[in-house]
Amino acid sequence: MKSLKLYYRNLVRYKVFSTITIGSFAISIAIIMLLSGFLASEFSYDKHLQNIDRIYRITSTLNDNQIPEQSRKLLIEQLPDFEAVTNIKIGDEPLVYNNHVYEARVINSDEGLFSVLSLEFIAGKPEGLFNDKHNAVITESLSRKLFGNTDALGKTINISHREDLQVAGIIKDFPKQSSLHGELICSTILKLRVTGSCYNNHCTDFYETLVLLKPGVNCKSLNTKITSIIPKLEGKNNDRTYVLSPVKNIYFNTSFSYDSFEHANVKLLKLLAWLTTILLFLAIFNYVNLSIAQNTNRLKEFGVKQILGNSTLRVYGVFILEALLTTLMSTVIAILITSLVKPVFAGMFGKDFSIFSLFSSPGLILATIAMLIIISLVSAIYPAYLATKVRAKDLVQKRHFIKINKFDVRELLTVSQFAASIAVIIGLIVITKQINYVKTSNLGFNKEQLIRIPFPWQASNKVEVVKSVLKNTPGVKEVCHSHGSPGDIRNTSGDDKGTVSMIASEASFMKTFQISLLEGCNFQENEKRKVCLINKTAMKERGWNTIEGKNLFGFEVVGLIDDFHYQDFYTKIGGLIIDNDLDVSHITVRIMPQNIPQTLKLIEKEYKKILPDYEYSFQFYDDFLNSLYRQEEKRASAIRLIAFIAFFISCIGLIGLVEFRTKAKIKEIGIRRVNGARVTDILAMLNQDFIKWVAIAFIIACPIAWYAMHQWLQNFAYKTELSWWVFAVAGMMAVAVALVTVSWQSWRAATRNPVESLRYE
Repeated sequence: MKSLKLYYRNLVRYKVFSTITIGSFAISIAIIMLLSGFLASEFSYDKHLQNIDRIYRITSTLNDNQIPEQSRKLLIEQLPDFEAVTNIKIGDEPLVYNNHVYEARVINSDEGLFSVLSLEFIAGKPEGLFNDKHNAVITESLSRKLFGNTDALGKTINISHREDLQVAGIIKDFPKQSSLHGELICSTILKLRVTGSCYNNHCTDFYETLVLLKPGVNCKSLNTKITSIIPKLEGKNNDRTYVLSPVKNIYFNTSFSYDSFEHANVKLLKLLAWLTTILLFLAIFNYVNLSIAQNTNRLKEFGVKQILGNSTLRVYGVFILEALLTTLMSTVIAILITSLVKPVFAGMFGKDFSIFSLFSSPGLILATIAMLIIISLVSAIYPAYLATKVRAKDLVQKRHFIKINKFDVRELLTVSQFAASIAVIIGLIVITKQINYVKTSNLGFNKEQLIRIPFPWQASNKVEVVKSVLKNTPGVKEVCHSHGSPGDIRNTSGDDKGTVSMIASEASFMKTFQISLLEGCNFQENEKRKVCLINKTAMKERGWNTIEGKNLFGFEVVGLIDDFHYQDFYTKIGGLIIDNDLDVSHITVRIMPQNIPQTLKLIEKEYKKILPDYEYSFQFYDDFLNSLYRQEEKRASAIRLIAFIAFFISCIGLIGLVEFRTKAKIKEIGIRRVNGARVTDILAMLNQDFIKWVAIAFIIACPIAWYAMHQWLQNFAYKTELSWWVFAVAGMMAVAVALVTVSWQSWRAATRNPVESLRYE
C-alpha cells in the first residue's frame, strides 16, 4: 500500500511527463492491438469447419482448379478413401418472389456439399434433397428477406428468370470468417452457371471439386490415383497432374485466376505484419526511453534512500513495481481507445473484425501478458541499475551525469526509431506516387464520361432494343454491348505463338471507347461474317507484317488497332482480339459532360422500362478501373496511419531524451548564459546532437526503403521511378519534425533564468 501511495505521489509530482509516458504508450498499444486483432481475425478464417484438416480441393499442377463434372462420380466409385465429394460453382443470380427481384449468391452443387462442409440445417434434411433438381436450400437470412417470419418450406421462387425452385431446407448462415459464402444452394443439374470446353464436338462442363477424406488417410498417397481417374479431354492439356490442396489454406491461396472462394489480401497482411512488428519495437523503445528519463529524475530520491539504508533488492523492486503499474494503466487506457477507433480501422481495411480474436487462444493471451511484463522489466532495470551502482553521494549531488556525452542505449533507440519512421515515410510516398501514376496514365482509350452497365445474359435477346433506346436518350453520345471490357477480360484463346485476350463486341465498340484504327476497317453494322480486330502486339507475336488475308482462331482479321491497356498496370499489354461474337455481359455508354445526373436518371428509367425484372446498376469507368488498385490504396492507407503513429512515437521518445540531456546540462547552460551566450547559441548546442542522430537514421533508412520499394514495384509491368526527391522529402520531413520537437524543449531550457539554473549546482 505504501508503494502504491508513493507511485501515485510521483504521478502527480511529474504529471506532465507521466501523462506523456502513459498516454503515448497507451496509444501505441491500442494501434498494435487493432492491427494484431485484424491479423488474428484474418487467420481465423474457416476455423469453424468441423473436419477442416480432412477437407481438400482438387487442383492441377498447372494452377487450374476446374475439373470435368463427371470426375465426381468416378472419384466416389473408385476411391473408397473419400468420405464425400462435391462439385461447386458459385455466382450471383436474380431471384423472383411475389413479383419482386432479389440478387442472391447462389451455390450450384450437390448433396455431397452438406457432408463436406457439415452445414447445419434449421429445417428440412439433406438426405435425398437433390433427387428433385428443383429443390433448393436457403439460409435463414435469405428466408427472412424473402418470406419474413412465415414458414419458408415448400415456398416457390424463380431463379434467373428460368427455373422455379421449391424451398426444401433452411440452413444457418455461413460464418463471417468463412471463405465460402452463399445464400441459396441448388442442384448442378440445372446448369445455371457453368464453365464449358469443347473439342471435336465433345463438350463437358467444369466445376471446382471438394473432397472429405476418411480419418487417417494420407492425402499425398492419393494424388497419383486422382490423376489417373480424372478424365483426359482431347486437346485439354493432357499432361497435367492433379493434387489435393488443403482447404484450411484456401483463404490465403490467390494463385488461381478464378475460383468460388473469398481470399485474403495477402500482400496487405504481410505489410501489416511487418508494420505491427516495427510499431511494437518503436513503442517499446519509446516507453523505455521515457521511463529511463523519468526515473533518472528521481535518482536523487533513491540516493537519499540508500543513505538511509534501503537495500539494492528493494530499489529494484520499487522500479519494477512502478513499471508494471504504468504498463497496466497504459493497457487499460489502450483497450478503451481501441473501442473508439476500431470503426476507422474497419473502414480502412474494408471489413469488420473483432479485437477479441486477439485473445482467441491461451497462447496469444500468455504471449501478450509476457510481452507487457518484459517491457516493464526492461524499462525498470536500467534506471534501477544506475541507482544502485552509482555512489549514493554522487546520486544526491547529481554527479552521475558526468558520462552523458557518451553514446548510450537511448541514443541507439532514438536512431532506430527515426530510421524506421523515415523508411515508412519513403514507402508511403512511393506507393502514393505509383497509385497516382496508374490512375493518371494514358490508357489508350478515353475513360471519361464512360459508364458500364452489367447486362443479364438471360435477356440477351433484348440487348439491341436496349441499345437502340439508350442511343436516342438525351445526353447519350455512343452505346455498345460487349462480352468483357477493358479491365474485365473474360475469354482467352491460345496457340503456339501465345495467349490472346478476347472481347466480343460489335461496330460501335471503337466509337464508344474512342480507339483509333491503324489499318484495315471496322466491323460493319449487323456483320454476319466471323471477323475480328487485333492489336499490334497480337500481330507482332505472330510475326505478321500486315493483317491482309490473315485469320486468327476462326475469325477473319479485318482491322488493326493500337495497343491499349485492356488489363491493369500489373500486367504487360498482350495480344488482344475484338471479335463479333454474340455474347454480352455489359453495355457501355458514353455520355455528354453536360447534365450528367439528369442523363444517368434517364438511362436508368429507360433500362428499367425494358427490363423491369432485372436489377440495374452502373459504374463510371474511371471508378471501375481505379478499383483494380483498391488493394494498393488500402496498403497506402495502412502505411499512412502507421507513418503518423511512428513519427508520433519517435517524437515522444525524443522528448524524453531531450528532457534527460537538458537536465544533465543545466549547469553548462547557466554558465554559458551568464557569460553572454545568446539563446540561439544554446539552441544550436542542444540541437546539434539530435540532428546528427536523425542524419544517421536517414542514412540507415534509405537503402532499406529503396530495396523494399524496388521489390514492391516489380509487381507492376508499368511503374513510376524511384526518384531521388522521394528520399530527400522523407529526410527533410524527419529533420523538420525532429527540430520542432527538440527546439520546444531546448527553448525552455535556453530561456530559463541562469540564476535559477545555477542556484543548486
